[in-house]
Amino acid sequence: MKSLAYILALLLFIPGSVVLAQSQNLCNTLPAGAVSGAFEIDGNITSGCSPLTLKLKNKSGTNDVHYLFDYNNQTPLQLDWIGHKDSMDVGFAINSVQSYSILQYGKKNGGEMYACKTVIVKPNNKPVFSYNTCNNNFLNLIIPLVPSNNFDFYEIDFGDGSPILPVQKSQLPFNINKSYSSNNTTRNIRIIGNNTIPTGCPPPPFLTIQMDSDGDLPKITELEVLEGGKTARLTFSGAFDKHQVYQRKISETYAYPNFKIEATPGALTLPLIGNEANCFMIYRNPACVQLSGEACTVKLDTILPLSVTQNNVIWEGINPVINSSIIKNALVQAVLDTLKIETFQNTISSKASFKINSNPYAHNFTDCKLKYCYQIVSIIKGTWGTFPPLPYETRSVSEKKCIDRSLFKPPHLDEITLDINEQNQTLIDFVDNSNWILPIDKYFLTQIYQNDSSKVDSLKNQPLYFEPRELDPSKEEKCFRINFRDVCGSFSSYSPSFCNILLQPEKNDNLSWSNVQPFGNSAIASYEMLEYFDNQNVVGNQFALNKSESSFKIQLDQFETEAKFRLKAISSSGKESHSNIVSIPIEALFYIPDAISIDGNHINDLLEMKGRFGRVKLTTIEIYDRWGSIIYSGTGKEWKPEGNLPAGTYFYKILFSLTDNTYQNKSGKLEVLK
Repeated sequence: MKSLAYILALLLFIPGSVVLAQSQNLCNTLPAGAVSGAFEIDGNITSGCSPLTLKLKNKSGTNDVHYLFDYNNQTPLQLDWIGHKDSMDVGFAINSVQSYSILQYGKKNGGEMYACKTVIVKPNNKPVFSYNTCNNNFLNLIIPLVPSNNFDFYEIDFGDGSPILPVQKSQLPFNINKSYSSNNTTRNIRIIGNNTIPTGCPPPPFLTIQMDSDGDLPKITELEVLEGGKTARLTFSGAFDKHQVYQRKISETYAYPNFKIEATPGALTLPLIGNEANCFMIYRNPACVQLSGEACTVKLDTILPLSVTQNNVIWEGINPVINSSIIKNALVQAVLDTLKIETFQNTISSKASFKINSNPYAHNFTDCKLKYCYQIVSIIKGTWGTFPPLPYETRSVSEKKCIDRSLFKPPHLDEITLDINEQNQTLIDFVDNSNWILPIDKYFLTQIYQNDSSKVDSLKNQPLYFEPRELDPSKEEKCFRINFRDVCGSFSSYSPSFCNILLQPEKNDNLSWSNVQPFGNSAIASYEMLEYFDNQNVVGNQFALNKSESSFKIQLDQFETEAKFRLKAISSSGKESHSNIVSIPIEALFYIPDAISIDGNHINDLLEMKGRFGRVKLTTIEIYDRWGSIIYSGTGKEWKPEGNLPAGTYFYKILFSLTDNTYQNKSGKLEVLK
């Protein structure tokens, strides 16, 4: 955290604050009220060669002391008064002489205290270079063109008594092969960097080198599969020139001299080939073949949950006996695997790593609702193809893969049947056939809308069924899906959608339905139309229908009270789903004669009503003569006049009381004959 003094110091440099920004150099002029501090540089050093280590001794008489080793006219407000109190640092000079002002500052007797010393650091005479040897008589030297090599000229001493070889700055990068006239197991060489104006720094000491397979040999230090698993970052070291990078799939061999790319030491990103592990080697041949050890990618396949407290980490490891060749062999002798785990809780992460010796590896944890990320780090040890073979070590890192239970999708269930019972209630029965390995916390029923969906119900325990109350299956068709959430918070994929079959009466005594799917995992194989007995809850007839049909012609003349129908869908696996029940009230119809004969022959001698009386619960009859006098009143469906009734014209009024508490009236005249 920045101190208040630091923030205020930044404000001093806002445009318009020119007066405040123009402060004195604290090494030259003390601010008002400040006192002088005191310190010494160990050894009373005033100058030296890079890197120059400086140790300071506090002589100020106070312990509230801070040091700034590269003071550059900062104001008191820009100093970090809460920061370090270090009294040791290193001064560097890369290309030219550097002057360092060391500021001591602090508090003494309640006021500010300051003191300064200046140290000159000069560039050393040790340039950067690489070398390689072989056969006890060959040396390759490279002086690269890099910022740290900013000397005016260089001198190479090959250590064999031959003349010093001068190299000018303009000749960089400089590459030379030296073949010695005699074989030696070691040589003492030296490369000096010089400036036209001497710095006074001593030359670097001679370097003793082995003359057989020594120096900056190619070495793959790390191979990491990057996010997405399609590319890898290869990092290698070696001499300061181009190397050939070879690549192969694990199932193939290298094809010399068909290298993948040429590159100088450092890091490069390469596309991976196919879906299997890829292997790499580095090749260089200045005069003697130089090979790196082989590095192969670690392929992290899957992270699968095993239980509430375990994740299974599965990867394709590196075969410890791989023997591959580009001109010469490099032999993998051992592989040490480490599992790196990063745990996320919201935005806070924690890391751990430990050695593993089994594949797959079951990682035990305590909270399955956290996000876990995994990476396999394999340390490959072997020998590389030099003369004689040398040991090597490479770090191979897999792609990082994470398992976030909130995003993980367990498989769906699909053994579902939606049925409508005879009370027109919706029942959704299902079986959890997801075969999910973790306990289920809750199941959810989701209704599907045209452009959206929403959860409408949930349950935790057996038996597994839903009864969506908001659905009136006699009036609407609705579709649903089911999914579940396990105890670790993972939501499964949705089941296939399923819908209720809506049976509807149409004109011309037709029943129709849409071909929706009431089953989760089976198609409709056939239909049956169920026809109930008149005014009963018992199925009387069943009509087999083809699965492609969507309408049925009904016959109502055989019913008197109510015609009831229900469609049954049969799945290919034998499951049954019913539609709503359609009830069609039968209209009451009455036929009344307009004449009767009471001549004693017992033919047509009574007023008898005929028709459909299924919906009639009571019939009341009144008979009137021509003068309006009532001559009969009673209930029933007939009237038999007495034999002494005079012939003539009579009138009737009939009241039919129906089962739905409505009424119908019939009136007319009746001729009585003798």
